[in-house]
This record gives sequence, structure tokens and C-alpha cells, in this order.
Amino acid sequence: MKRILALLLSLLLVTTAAAKTVDITGNESFLLWNRCNNNECEESFLLFGYNSCTDSVEMYSVVKAYAESKGVTMYAVDGSLLGIREALGGGSLELPAIVVYNKSTRALGGGDGIKSLSALKAIADPILDARNPKIQLTIGSDIMLCDGKKIKLEVPATIINGRTMVPLRAVFDALGVAVTWNGQSKHITAKKGGIELGLTVGNNLMSVNYDYVKLDSPPVILNGKTMVPARAISEPFGADVSWDPTTRTVTIQ
Repeated sequence: MKRILALLLSLLLVTTAAAKTVDITGNESFLLWNRCNNNECEESFLLFGYNSCTDSVEMYSVVKAYAESKGVTMYAVDGSLLGIREALGGGSLELPAIVVYNKSTRALGGGDGIKSLSALKAIADPILDARNPKIQLTIGSDIMLCDGKKIKLEVPATIINGRTMVPLRAVFDALGVAVTWNGQSKHITAKKGGIELGLTVGNNLMSVNYDYVKLDSPPVILNGKTMVPARAISEPFGADVSWDPTTRTVTIQ
């Protein structure tokens, strides 16, 4: 039975990545909690527990609207949240209750501490605002999606030497990475947190703090824009990169 539930939950996470609200059972919430505590979750989301027979249901629409504003899925559980209580080692959360995840980072709250939008934001904002946005670029398309918002590109993503090349400035701006450009040496410095990248147009060596990484395809300038390999420049800043060969779309998150 547990294997069947685990399979159903894995399918749920895969097929509802773009969904905004998904009603699940207490067993599914328990599996979801354990899966994320084992660092197996690949998405940011809210797990919301309420009781439809009490006033806790009033927060349902509040949490749903908040989740939509953040571009994340809300998994809603109507019931006692038994799974969450067990996962907390016998502790309890009063309803309504919220658990917010950004991959392996989480925060939770319940009862009077989450009966308003301001209380919800106080718990969830620090977690969700720290996550990387979901960036999607399709080969040949001049539109980049950033958490669903369309951004016009002057130069679309392309493939060079078998590697997906993306416009550096557009991607780094979306990731919150500060960029410095030296026009004379054609050198780029990119900084965020304690990570600093160094790249030079035409050079297949990229510095990551005090280490060097060899690039399969060095930075190039196309129509006045610096293009860089998507995976190489995103992963040092904690972003995951995936490729959909059917749509020829790269996702950075």
C-alpha cells in the first residue's frame, strides 16, 4: 500500500508542477513531508491544512491567492494533518496550518499564528523569496518566461557545439546575479552571495571563486549580446537546469 501511495505521490508531483491548487489526502501529505525531509523534492510549494467544518477553511482562499502570486503549488489537506503531527515526532499543529518548502528549506506555523495574510507572509516570504525563479527559454524564441511572466529577448537561446547558449544578462538579472562587464578585455564578473564567476568571451575557462571549470562552449557575442552555456553558469548559483528535447526548452530554477 505504501508503495502504491508513493507512486501516486510521485506522479502527483510530476504532473502537477504547473498546478496552483491540488487537494490531497492525509496519507499523501505524510509522504510529501517525508519525501521533502529527505531532500527529494524538486519544487517549491505550500502544504496547507484546514478543517472544512471550522473557521480555518476561511484561510483556504487566502493561501490559494498567495500561492498563485508566488507561482507555486498549494497542496491542501482537509482533516487532522495526522501525517504532519507524526512527522513532528508526536507534536501538533493547530488548524489552519501551513508548511512552506523551498526544496530542502522549510518553515511552518499553525493556529492563531496563521489566521491572516500578514501572518502567512511572515512565515512563507523568507522561504519563497530566497528561491530561484523558474526561468524557461526555448531555442529560437525571443520570449523568456520568468515565473510565468514573459520577457522579451533581443537574442534568443541557441545551440552551439551541442550546448544550449542563453543571453547572459537576461538570465543573470532573473537570478538576481550582479554582472560587471569589461568592454576592453571582454571579461564578465558575476556575483551573488559568496559565489563569483569569471568568464571571458572566446575563452573556455570559467573561474568559480578560486577554481576553474572548462567549458565545452565558451561565451560568444551574437548580435551584440553575450551568450553563455546555460548549465555552466546557472549551477554554481544553486539553480537546477533541465532540458526538454521535445520542445527544445531549457528550464533554470
